[in-house]
Amino acid sequence: MKKNLYLNAILLAVPLFIASCTTTSEQDQSGSKDVVSSEKKNPRGGLTSKEIVTVINNIQVLTTLRKCYEAVLETYPEFTSNITVSFKIAADGRTKEVNISRITQRQPSLETCIVETIKPLVFPKPRGGSDVTVNYPFVFELKYSGR
Repeated sequence: MKKNLYLNAILLAVPLFIASCTTTSEQDQSGSKDVVSSEKKNPRGGLTSKEIVTVINNIQVLTTLRKCYEAVLETYPEFTSNITVSFKIAADGRTKEVNISRITQRQPSLETCIVETIKPLVFPKPRGGSDVTVNYPFVFELKYSGR
């Protein structure tokens, strides 16, 4: 049986991300945050989920994340983890305050690699000039195929 490495972020990032993207300007009086799913939902500004997913799902970003995971697999061949990365997109579109907010299995080198991959990303400038807070989940796991 041949092992195929597969970074689930490619398939899972879009549906999971839509449910977790929030902007700092969307807090209601109770302190809860709404999902940013379209400009109609957030007419004041911000970014749509699609705008954010487009930057994250860039082939260079996903290739780098895959290499991060493959490096871990060299030492820990059965390693899997669900990792949520939290970051802010500033009014100029630059990424700031990148950190790992949730993780099911720790691996410091993978965590560092993910943070360093997300830090330099530049997104479209949020409409309205407010910061956008993002919680972006990734699933790192091995898939086996019969090939």
